Amino acid sequence: MVGSSSPVPPGPRDWYANLLADDRIVVHADGHDLPGTAVPVADRDYRRAFFTDARTSWYTSQTELDGLIDTAPMVEVRLDGYGD
Repeated sequence: MVGSSSPVPPGPRDWYANLLADDRIVVHADGHDLPGTAVPVADRDYRRAFFTDARTSWYTSQTELDGLIDTAPMVEVRLDGYGD
C-alpha cells in the first residue's frame, strides 16, 4: 500500500496522476525490476483503518484524519505473479 499526505490543502500530485493515466508500474528493489499494477484505494473503511493503525500514526500527526480519508492519494501495488 502506498499513501501520501501533506499538511497543505489537497492538490494535484504528479505521481498519482501518472498512475491514474497508466496503472502499469515497475518496482525496483534489491537489484530486481518487479512489474505490476497500481490500483487506487477508494474504500473509505479500509482507508480509515489504514490511517488509524498505530504503524501509520505519522500521517495523522501531519493533518486531520477526515482529510486523509477523503483526499490522500492511496494505491495498492499488485506485483505480477504474486497473490494472483
